[in-house]
Parts: sequence; structure tokens; C-alpha cells
Amino acid sequence: MEFSAVLLAGGNSTRMGQDKAAMVIDGLPLWRRQIGVLHETGAKEVFIAGGQRTFDKVETLEDDVPDAGPLTGLIVSLRRARFPLLLVLAVDLPAMTSDYLQKLVSLARPGVGVMPRRGEFFEPLAAVYPREALGLAEQCRAEGQRALQVLVRRLVDSALVRPCDVSTEGEQHFLNVNTPKDWEALKKNPGGDGSSFR
Repeated sequence: MEFSAVLLAGGNSTRMGQDKAAMVIDGLPLWRRQIGVLHETGAKEVFIAGGQRTFDKVETLEDDVPDAGPLTGLIVSLRRARFPLLLVLAVDLPAMTSDYLQKLVSLARPGVGVMPRRGEFFEPLAAVYPREALGLAEQCRAEGQRALQVLVRRLVDSALVRPCDVSTEGEQHFLNVNTPKDWEALKKNPGGDGSSFR
């Protein structure tokens, strides 16, 4: 099935103290690395939800509500997507691979996305959403429910996404980089097992 893909890169990086998207790994700004991963999945279109920023030579969507978190990035992306499914990847998941994301897409069906789950916690920032998720996303924001966990539970209850349990081996892909300490640990052990990202 054909699908769209978006890189969520609109955060303020307050805990990091500098723009995470611009931090360099393997000689590339992190956002460029992540865009490359999304292109490798075979997405028919790739764009960035960039908050109020723009990114060189990549279509960038501006938040319609400033500083409203990743939910707003998801909303503007679902509105923009030309294909039935939207693959989402956050800029601060640098250990994610195109192979893993392709597996998620392969589990999706028309009108039904796929949501990785670790125990009781969902991973909404590396997941597949159907365009039909837009209504519930907008409803959550209108209610002031900006946490993606709230949205995802509603999507699961509505059968618009189905959970996919993350294996022990798959957990390394969800390494999240939010602080300088996280970044230093990442540089020492890039792939989670000493391997490179590529």
C-alpha cells in the first residue's frame, strides 16, 4: 500500500539545551539522517512537521497552533498526507531503522494503522496512522488533551490502529535522545549494541 511519511521535528529541545534536529551524527544533522531513513522505507512522499521552522530542500509544514507539541505536528501532517497511511518518525529517535519502519507499514491495512507498544506504553512517535485518525486527533486537541498516549488509546479503542508489541530485540530502535547525557551515551554506543546507525 502506498503511504506518506513525516518527520516530527518541531520541538523546542528545552531539555537538550540546543536544537536536537541540528545536532550532527555520522557527519549529518540528525534531521537529514532521519529524512534519509524515511526515504529508504519507500514512502511516496516525505515531508517535515517543523513547528515554526523550515528545513532546507524539504517540504516543511508549519504548526497551525504554535508550541502545541507533537499532537499538532501529527494533525497538520494527517491533513497534508496524500496517501491513506502516514508513517511518523520523531527526529529524536536516532537508532530507528528503515527496515523496522517498513515492517510496521507492512502490518497496516486500509483504515487501520500500527502502533508499537512496550508493556502498557505506546510508541506514537514511530508508528503508522491512517488518515481516519485526524478526527480523533483534532478532538483531543480541542479538549486540551495533548498527550499522544491519550490519542493512541482512543485510536486503539476505535480500531483505527492496532497495537504491535515490541520485541526485546526491537527495543533498541526506540532509544530516545532528550538530554546532553542521552547524547553522550549515544555517541559512545550509537546502535545500542556498538554498531553504527547504518
